[in-house]
Amino acid sequence: MGRFLVTEPGREYLVRVPGSSTSKLNDEQLAEVLNWIIENFAGVSLPDSGYERFTASEIRPLRQQPLEEIEQYRLELLSLAGQTNRKE
Repeated sequence: MGRFLVTEPGREYLVRVPGSSTSKLNDEQLAEVLNWIIENFAGVSLPDSGYERFTASEIRPLRQQPLEEIEQYRLELLSLAGQTNRKE
């Protein structure tokens, strides 16, 4: 999960996947939940330099663009990060 945090498209992915983008949580709540998940479950995949926490203002516009081709988009992101041989 942490590998997605090092690029803008990766951060967008975490917000735009259907479980996030279509959640009934408001933008602030979703930002807090994403931050909590990252902080508690990213483990060794979290960048050594840390990460920029999600904010409601970052979440708001991304939720309006939910992903439809999730698997392909994820593979492209992992390929960009050179991580296609690892499981998330």
